[in-house]
Amino acid sequence: MPTIAKSWKTERSPFFGMSTLRGATTKDQRYVNMMVERYENKDSGSARFFATKRPGLTPVFTMTAGTGRGVYRWKGNVYCVIGNQVYKEGVAIGSALTTTTGIVQWVETSGIAAVQYLALNDGAFLYVIKTDDTVTKVTDPDYPTVDNLGMVEFFDGYLIVATEDGKIYNSDNEEPTVWRSTAYISAQKYPDKLVGFTRQNDVLLAFGEWTTEQFYDAAVASPASFMGRLDQGTLQVGCAAPDSIVHQEKNVFWVGSSKTGGFTVQMLDGVSNVQRVSTDSIDKVLNAEKTSITSANAYPLRVAGHFYYVLTLSASNRTFVYDIDEDRWTEWQSGSSGRFKYVSSDEHDDGAIVQHESDGTICTFDIDVYQDNGSPIYCILQTAPIDRDTQHNKTCKRFELYGDEQTSSATVDIQYSDDNYKTFSTARTIDMQYRSWLTGLGKYRRRAWKCTHTANTPLRLEGFEEEFQEGAH
Repeated sequence: MPTIAKSWKTERSPFFGMSTLRGATTKDQRYVNMMVERYENKDSGSARFFATKRPGLTPVFTMTAGTGRGVYRWKGNVYCVIGNQVYKEGVAIGSALTTTTGIVQWVETSGIAAVQYLALNDGAFLYVIKTDDTVTKVTDPDYPTVDNLGMVEFFDGYLIVATEDGKIYNSDNEEPTVWRSTAYISAQKYPDKLVGFTRQNDVLLAFGEWTTEQFYDAAVASPASFMGRLDQGTLQVGCAAPDSIVHQEKNVFWVGSSKTGGFTVQMLDGVSNVQRVSTDSIDKVLNAEKTSITSANAYPLRVAGHFYYVLTLSASNRTFVYDIDEDRWTEWQSGSSGRFKYVSSDEHDDGAIVQHESDGTICTFDIDVYQDNGSPIYCILQTAPIDRDTQHNKTCKRFELYGDEQTSSATVDIQYSDDNYKTFSTARTIDMQYRSWLTGLGKYRRRAWKCTHTANTPLRLEGFEEEFQEGAH
């Protein structure tokens, strides 16, 4: 007996959820350059979800093209390093640094210091910048230069640097140009080498390859280290990528590693509350990096009401963004593919600024800008394969996006794949300036939809509506 086709049905699918990547591919559910936002009705407990185009970028300073290595705001001015040159407000200051690549780390002395400095570690030496814009390399013979980790931190009036063999040195109090050969404490509870450090409230975290130790201000008098070991604070997870360590506000984030194997993104809240914030999908991408994981770079951003941990992976050439408040991962990119090409961030004029990796530009995010420095933002919403809970054939009669109507033409290209992302259909266009839909969309058993938006307009989508008919097996 022939199978009788069922009546037409209309179902809605919202645009929210986690990325469901099966590995270092572009298959499965993805959100690229989109912020997934949750709006909750606290009276009813119900919530609505929107996929919103991230803010665009507007130039603050355009300088000589070169390798972007870090940006920092000090006393109302923006400082950065491009190649081996320090810039203030877009103007070169001081003589050349000793290195030309690698992220530099910045820190400033406290407001009560007799002489106030902005300090930076270029990966080989420590430099201090005075308010008169002089840039001076620290030449104290007791400053450790052999196997220096290239990092610097401020802790209770002292500047901290460290070496690969686990020695954590401090300067004299409020005097970053003076160092003593005896003013150090060793991270030595476990035999792994030291790879990085950062401050978390009242402790210093010292990251080894597989473990992390913590130190506190024990008020030990000079010429010894002022620090003591916080024995109960030792963590059984280390760090795979020193430049992935981010301390901002109340948490520390980093790409973690341990003796059990594998890479994860970890978050420390307080002294001992460590939790994995990466998903299985993100972990698969991290582990696909293999030895290149050591080059992962991250920084924090607070943009448009969201607080982000922005993580770029060199081997996969992709940037994954963790929304800390929403506990959700998305992707950002510059151009039609690849990573988000900004390497460092800070705050300026009450907004977030970022430094480009190679063209010398420092930009600020702007919710009323819909391009990145004049170039299109490629917004991609891609679903997992959808089968409407049956492997029967479906005939798709109509596809329609629903979300905010825009005041001018805001086109979205629609494609679909019925063969597990091997091929996609020719793009057809829906314009969010008014209600529009597509018809005549063929048959499928399992279909993944892909929506791409590059117009210089805002975009906020709630989901899509599909009218279909279930047919024969």
